[in-house]
Amino acid sequence: MLDAGQRQYLIDNPINAFGVLVSFIIFMFSIQFIRKNDAGWAALLAVIPIAVLYSVMSVISKIALEQGSSLLDISLNFVFLCNVFMFLISLPLYYSQNRSQFIPDKILISAGSVAFFHTVSWVFACVAIILTPNPAYVSVVTGLAPIWFMIYYKLRNIEDDASPLAGLMMAFAALLILVCAQ
Repeated sequence: MLDAGQRQYLIDNPINAFGVLVSFIIFMFSIQFIRKNDAGWAALLAVIPIAVLYSVMSVISKIALEQGSSLLDISLNFVFLCNVFMFLISLPLYYSQNRSQFIPDKILISAGSVAFFHTVSWVFACVAIILTPNPAYVSVVTGLAPIWFMIYYKLRNIEDDASPLAGLMMAFAALLILVCAQ
């Protein structure tokens, strides 16, 4: 869901609109080739429904997050409610798969750490969704995570089968969307 100013800008500048479209296409294809494995297209087809749901979630987030006056308050409340709902959905699943009524401390500490950092990153993502004219832009920038992992693995000398060319194309697509969407 584009805001009115961004929509008008893209209507008035069809070359920029085309550049945004091309950048999304490049980004989607580069994601497909970032890892060298046989699961490529089959995996892509399997996750398309999830990608559509995430797209819908981004639009709903944009609508919900723009209601109110304080950026941080809106983001914190939205993330808190989403986390409560995820907890309520996840807890019965956990208990249905494990016979134990008690969650081991090791799992609680690990899950708590992941939940904390995920929540902080989600608050930042919500703030970014509020501030950007198109929620898809946030998805493109966060989609650059494989590039950060490639760099991290390279610096740590960890073996990785990621394609540098696909990573370069992802970075190019992100840069193109930032340039074309101004």
